[in-house]
Amino acid sequence: MHPARVVYPTFDDLKALLTDPVGLRFAAKLAEDLIPDHRPDLGPCVQWTGSTTPKGYGQFKVDGRNELAHRWLFKRLHGPVPDGKQLHHLCHDPGACTLKTGCPHRACVVHTTPVTRRENILAGGSPVAARAGRTRCQGKWAPRAADGTILGHDLTDPANVFVQVLANGARMRHCRACMRAADRDYKSRLRARLRAQRPAEPAQLTLV
Repeated sequence: MHPARVVYPTFDDLKALLTDPVGLRFAAKLAEDLIPDHRPDLGPCVQWTGSTTPKGYGQFKVDGRNELAHRWLFKRLHGPVPDGKQLHHLCHDPGACTLKTGCPHRACVVHTTPVTRRENILAGGSPVAARAGRTRCQGKWAPRAADGTILGHDLTDPANVFVQVLANGARMRHCRACMRAADRDYKSRLRARLRAQRPAEPAQLTLV
C-alpha cells in the first residue's frame, strides 16, 4: 500500500523549506522523533508538539481556522489531497497501536500518503478494519461446521454482498445469504405468533 522508494522530509528538511511566516510558525511546533520499528525505511517521524484534536491529531490554525497539521503540510509540499482520498499514516503500526488518543503516529506530519477510505480503514487495525477485511461472514446465520466452527458465506462474491450507504457516507457490507435466512426465520416466527393469537374455534354440538 505504501509507495516504493519515497524519501520523506526530515525535521531539518522542513526547517529549511518552511521559511515564510506561516511556515516558520508551523516549523516551530515540530520535533524529530524515533524511526518506526516496523518501517525503518521511512526514516524518523516528525512529531507535532502543538495543540491536538481529541483523537490526537495535530491541528494548526491558518486564517482563523484549524486544520489537521499533517494535512496542511501535505498540501504545502504536494498540493491538494486527491478527490476521494484520505491521508494515511504509513508509520502507523496496527499491531502495537490501539487507535486510542495515545497513538503516536497521529502526531506525525510527514509519513502520509493518499489512500481511499476503505484502504485507510483496513490499514488501521481497529475492529472496523477487522470487519471490513473479512472474506467470510460471521453472523448468527453463518453456516457452521459440525464442531461449531464458523464457516461463513463468501463475502468476495459480489452477488452475495449488499452494500448499504449510511447517512455519513460510510459503506456497510451485508451478507445476502444471511439476510435471506433472517427473513425466513422472521416470517416463520410471525406465522407462529399469529396462529397462537387466533381465537379458538367454538366447540361443535353433536345432536343425538
